[in-house]
Amino acid sequence: MAWFAEMAQAAGAREPGLLSEQLDVLFDGALASGTKREGLRPAEAAVSAARTLIAIACHSSAKTGAIHVYG
Repeated sequence: MAWFAEMAQAAGAREPGLLSEQLDVLFDGALASGTKREGLRPAEAAVSAARTLIAIACHSSAKTGAIHVYG
């Protein structure tokens, strides 16, 4: 979670602690879901949700912010 906290801070999130917690839970959930489902759907869904969270938390485009979501 430290990495998410550093990236949320660098991106200028209004509440970097909250955003890092949300992204950490999302990441863990995608990993867990990926172990029981085939394909990339859990990862794709997590990336989409992460972009939304980041955009809202930082008042900017999730694709151009300091936090890079791979996918």
